[in-house]
Amino acid sequence: MHPHLLHLADRDSVLRSLVPEASNFYRRQDYPDFFLLNGAVYVARTEWLRHSLTFISDETVGFEMPEERSLDIDIEEDFRRFELYRSHLSATGSN
Repeated sequence: MHPHLLHLADRDSVLRSLVPEASNFYRRQDYPDFFLLNGAVYVARTEWLRHSLTFISDETVGFEMPEERSLDIDIEEDFRRFELYRSHLSATGSN
């Protein structure tokens, strides 16, 4: 789901856009590209990481991965989804 479609509810259940400038776009085709961290690869100098305590900074560079290679298995349902995907690949001969 695109971040421009996400909202937070305040104490009175009034919705506030997660992305303030989202109201500048009326068609989904015009939304800017966005990227979701998948945790597959992080690279940092040890000294820098110990100091910053995060991998994300103003200098962080992304590596775009295809969605099918970015599967995050946290719960049993994620694993079942992976099994379906894997059996589909086996059936079609794709790897």
